[in-house]
Amino acid sequence: FAAPNPVSLCAAVEEGLAWWWRGRGGILSAWEDDEDGAPRLMVGLEACARESRIEMLADFRRLASARGMVAAGWMNLVDEETSRVLDGAGYVRKWEDSGFLYERGFPSQGISSV
Repeated sequence: FAAPNPVSLCAAVEEGLAWWWRGRGGILSAWEDDEDGAPRLMVGLEACARESRIEMLADFRRLASARGMVAAGWMNLVDEETSRVLDGAGYVRKWEDSGFLYERGFPSQGISSV
């Protein structure tokens, strides 16, 4: 983990893990994780206008799904406002002191959406 800087952001772009959101209305970086054989895309950095955060994080869920991920997650610091934003975007806390996840459901495999 490191503070965002030109080198780290350029590396994320080169790896296909940083995206402009809706033109240049925001920027988001992420990393891929594979926990228990379930591919996940985790938010690394998100920046946009305060009133657009819910919409951007909801779009991030769709991006994760389009990339074949089972879950989109948030593993950064969470304050009261961020918790409200994550709730509004459909993410849920899986356990105490955890990150937030949005899991795509697979009814045929007996896995339900959260």
